[in-house]
Amino acid sequence: MATEPDLLEVRLGSVEAPAGCGKTELIASTLRRCQLADKPVLILTHTNAGANSLQQRLLKRRVSPAVYRLFTVDGWAMRVVAAFPAGSGYQLQTGGLSLDYPAIRRGAAHLLASGNIAPLLAATYSRLIVDEYQDCSIEQHAVVMGISKTLPTVVLGDPLQAIFGFNGNDLVDWSDVESAFPDIGQLDKPWRWINAGAQPLGEWLIEIRKDLKAGGPVDLLKGHPGVDWVRLKDEKDVQGRMAAAAYKHHEGDGSLLIIAEGSDKVGQQNFAKRTPGASTVEAVDLKDLTGFATSYKPGSAGCLDQLLEFGASVMTKVDPDGLRTRLKALSGTRAKKEATFAERAAQAYVAQPTLHAAHRLLRALGKNPGARAYRPAIYYGALDALSKVTDSGMSFAEAAVTVRELQRHKVRILPKRAVGSTLLLKGLEADVAVVMHPEKMTATHLYVALTRGARKVLVCSPKSELIPLRAK
Repeated sequence: MATEPDLLEVRLGSVEAPAGCGKTELIASTLRRCQLADKPVLILTHTNAGANSLQQRLLKRRVSPAVYRLFTVDGWAMRVVAAFPAGSGYQLQTGGLSLDYPAIRRGAAHLLASGNIAPLLAATYSRLIVDEYQDCSIEQHAVVMGISKTLPTVVLGDPLQAIFGFNGNDLVDWSDVESAFPDIGQLDKPWRWINAGAQPLGEWLIEIRKDLKAGGPVDLLKGHPGVDWVRLKDEKDVQGRMAAAAYKHHEGDGSLLIIAEGSDKVGQQNFAKRTPGASTVEAVDLKDLTGFATSYKPGSAGCLDQLLEFGASVMTKVDPDGLRTRLKALSGTRAKKEATFAERAAQAYVAQPTLHAAHRLLRALGKNPGARAYRPAIYYGALDALSKVTDSGMSFAEAAVTVRELQRHKVRILPKRAVGSTLLLKGLEADVAVVMHPEKMTATHLYVALTRGARKVLVCSPKSELIPLRAK
């Protein structure tokens, strides 16, 4: 086993940090050694959720917030270009709905390359640590390179977890990372699994890294008892996958991640809808919430249908056709049963279709016997946005954006059974991970999926040999 790298001993360096091998603890122990430093350490990571998660973990490990300053790479770059618009060549426009992040990164990199703010950097921070470096785009890498001209810099990441290179977001190649920041060691002790009492599983996950890096297969028959092959009849065996999703583990708190195909959002939602107690993990942009809030107009033709269909898309026990039939019956003389709570709310909406009435109807639908929100971020986000409309006078669309932005900065609390993709579940862990579609994953996505379970991993496949797709 290699000696743990010392982040304070080098001017420039990089650490390869496989999943669950103590990267956060290494950062925390490094920061605790900086308690008496006269300047804080600058820490950069890549998402608001990641920054919040890291901050909570550092607080849990009793690292004083006075020792460090934590930002996302883009967030720090925005601060710099806003403070020095002339030097960066970029005028930050804060009033728009979207920001030109590539331009912001280029502006920050240009300013740093000029050396004009080097004295300010040196006077403000003692050194730089960058977490999750495999997620760095080429432009973000240029920003970090610029900072490293002034501050001692160590970057930590894992090239086998580099899964965010899409939509023109070209990730920096790890060989280029190590050219700029020489390799000072690799973490190789599987603490996640040691702490869960499943060290052999963690060691197996480290062993398969070499094969996955080379694009080779993973043989489940040569795996550890903590890896269960759920043998499917074929790739369309939904029943076999549903049985795996319902798996219950006898140890730990019973948490489970259901990792489905990333591009199939409807499939993810169906797994959550059909699996008792499961709910989806949503992308931070909450497109289905903001899209609904933008298009929904109370009083317009079909507004009730749209509201009911939205309800059915986020919770169980909502039957739009059945409710419409009941409303017709209740409006005449054919109804033999009294109206339910939800039916009365629907009648009130039909009589006066307002946003307030829509709020009442959505809440009532959620109180149907046996109803369960399987997309709680969307359902409760809509209720929250509708209540803000009532209280503040802002539009539904504006309120939905407000709710979305508030959610971006909150620490995500996972349900016991969470459904999502590798992109949504990376950085998270549970007692059990269920990998639904390994045949549709590249080596990086497959590794991320396999490492989410601390006690057990279930892999659904017709074949025992998993052959990763080639990255495009």
